[in-house]
Amino acid sequence: MIYDLKYTNEKPTSVLLFIFSFLIIFIFTCNTFSQSYKIDKIKFTHKDIQTIDDSELEDAVSVSKSKYYYPDAVAGDVISLRNYYFDNGYFEANVDKTLDFNMEDSTVSINFIITANHHYRIGAITRAGLDKVLDSLRKVIDTMKTIQINHFYKKTEMIDYSNGVLDFLQNSGYMSANIKTDSGFILLKQDTLVFLTLNYVNADTLFRFGKTEIVVDSNIYNVSTDFLRKGLAYSEGEVYSKRKRLDTDKNITQMPIIKNARIRTSSITGTSVNLMIECRLSRKHELTPFVEATNINNYFYAGGGLQYTNKYFWGNGRIFTSEIHSLIHSMDVNLLEFVNQVTQPYFINNKSSLNDKFSLGYYDLVGYHDYYLGNITSLRYYIADYTFYNKATIDLNEELLKIKYNFGDFQTINLYNSFLSVTLIHDNTNNAVAPSRGYYHSITAGEGGILPQLILNSFSNIFSYSKFFKFSTSNRYYINLSNTEGENIIASKFIVADNIAYGSGAKVVPIQPIYRYFSGGSNSLRGWYANSNGFVDERRFGGNFWLEGSMEFRKRLFPGSSSFTKNISSVIFTDFGNVWETHRDFRVDQIAIALGFGARYKIFFGPVRVDVGFKIYDPLDVAGKKWLYQNDFKTIFTDKLAINFGIGEAF
Repeated sequence: MIYDLKYTNEKPTSVLLFIFSFLIIFIFTCNTFSQSYKIDKIKFTHKDIQTIDDSELEDAVSVSKSKYYYPDAVAGDVISLRNYYFDNGYFEANVDKTLDFNMEDSTVSINFIITANHHYRIGAITRAGLDKVLDSLRKVIDTMKTIQINHFYKKTEMIDYSNGVLDFLQNSGYMSANIKTDSGFILLKQDTLVFLTLNYVNADTLFRFGKTEIVVDSNIYNVSTDFLRKGLAYSEGEVYSKRKRLDTDKNITQMPIIKNARIRTSSITGTSVNLMIECRLSRKHELTPFVEATNINNYFYAGGGLQYTNKYFWGNGRIFTSEIHSLIHSMDVNLLEFVNQVTQPYFINNKSSLNDKFSLGYYDLVGYHDYYLGNITSLRYYIADYTFYNKATIDLNEELLKIKYNFGDFQTINLYNSFLSVTLIHDNTNNAVAPSRGYYHSITAGEGGILPQLILNSFSNIFSYSKFFKFSTSNRYYINLSNTEGENIIASKFIVADNIAYGSGAKVVPIQPIYRYFSGGSNSLRGWYANSNGFVDERRFGGNFWLEGSMEFRKRLFPGSSSFTKNISSVIFTDFGNVWETHRDFRVDQIAIALGFGARYKIFFGPVRVDVGFKIYDPLDVAGKKWLYQNDFKTIFTDKLAINFGIGEAF
C-alpha cells in the first residue's frame, strides 16, 4: 500500500507538469504563428546545378506576390516548385524549405532548397489514333517541329505540339478529332530519356461543309441574308475547317448592323456538317458626339465633333458616316472639317472593301491657310495570313485647294491635284493600338499629277498642279521582354520617304507642303519641337526626302498594382533622322540625334504622354556646338531641350 500511495501521489504531479509544459509550448507556438510576419527574403538554394533562373522561379511561387507569411501558402509553393521542375523535364526533382524567423522585427526569410537531379530529353514521339488520317496529312504532321527528338522535355511545348496537331486535323476535315480525355499524354522514362505517346480519338471521319441557314432575329431593317452570306469563309461541299468556321463568325460579327451572331452545328448528314447562323441586329442609326486628340504632321491636336452613322445605307451592307469636327493645336494651328464617307464591304469578295471619303475643310497652319475640297477612293484587299504581304490598298486621291500664304514672296495658289498610289502591308503585330510583339512593314509607290495634266491642259483656267512620284516605306518592330504581356517592351521604327518632282509647264508648280515631310515633334525627333528641324529653306514647309528612326524601351512602372498607378508607364528613347529638299541633298553627317525620357498614363482611348528630349547631335548648329556636351548648362536647358505632348504611343 505504501508503494501504491506513493505512486498515486506522484502521478497527479507528473500529469500536471506535462499539461503545464504542453500549454507553455502551445501558447508559444500559437503566439509565433498568430502574429503577422512580413516576408523579408525569398531565396532559392540549388544543391546540384541551377538551370532555371531564380526570377523564373519567383514567378512560380505565390509567396513572391504576398507581403505576409502564410504557412499553407509556403507548403503549397513547395509542391508548385516540384511540379514546375517536373513540367520542365526534371522528373525526379526534390524541393524542401527552411524558415528563419526574426522575432525583433517580425519578419521571416524563406529558403527553398532544390535538388534538380536528371534533366530528361525526348527520346521518341508516338502519335496514336491517326491510322485513318489521309497519308498526305500525316506527312505534314511529321514535319511539325514544335518539339524535336533529343531536345529537353517541356510540358508547354508538348501541349503546344499536341494542340497544333489537333488544330491541323480539325482544319483539314477531321471535325471530331480530339485528345483522349483519360490518357491523352503518356510519359515513359528510360535512363535520362522520356518517350511521349499522344493519344488522339475520333480522327477517322473526314467531314465537309453542308448547308448553311442564316436566321435574323426581328429583322426590322430587312437585312438581306444574301448579303450576310457573303461573310461565309467556306463553300458548300468544301472540306470542313474549324478556322474557316471561326473566320465566318468573325466576318459576320464585324458587320456594323450585326449586334451579335452565333454559329452552331444544326445537324450532320452523313459526313456533311450543316450549320445555322443566328444573328441579332444593332441600331441602324446612331448620332454620337465625341472628343478626340491626335497628332497631325507632328502637331498635337485636341478637339471634338459630332458623327452620324447609318449602318445599313441603301442595303447591301453599306455604311455611311457623316461628321463635323474641329481640332486645335494653338491659335495659329487649327482646323475645321466636314467629312462624308461610304464603305461597301465585300466589294469583290469577302476579302475586299471599297471606301469613298469626301472632305471639306479649312486648315490654319504656320505661314499659310488651306481651303480644302477632296475625295479619296480606296480599294482594300486582304491577301492571306501565310504570305509576307497580307494586305493591299489602291488609293485615288483628288484634291482642290486654295492655299493662301501670308509671308515673303509667296502668293495664293489654286491647286488641283490627284495622287494614285499602291500600298502593300505586312502586319503580324499582336495589337493594332498598343502592340508589344510583332513586325509591321508597309511600302507605298504612287504618282501625283496624271489627272490634272489630262484635264487642266485642255482648258484655260486658274488652277495649277504638281507632278511627282512618291516612294516610302515604314517599318516597326516590337519585342516583349517580360512574361507578362506589355510590361517591358523594346520598340523601334524606321521610315524612308521620297518625293521626286518631274515635268514642267505653265501650270506646274513645286510640290506643296501638304505632300511634303516634316521633322521634329511628338511623333518625330523629340529633341525638337514640331516641324523645327530640317535641311530645307523653310522648315514649316517641310522637305521632299525624309529619313527617320527611333528606338525606345517601354516599361510599366507598377505592373502588380490595382490602383490608378497600374496605368503609369515610362520610356527611354533615342530618335534620329532629318528632312532634306531632295534625296540628292542627303548627307550622313546631317542626321540629327535626340535622346530622352517620357511618362505615360493610360486612359480609355490610349496613353497620354509627355516626352523630354535633348538634342544630342544637332547638325544645324554652328561648329563646336553641334554635340550636346559642347554646350554649357544654361544652353542645354534653353536651346537643346524640348518637351512634347501626345496621345497614343509615338509609334
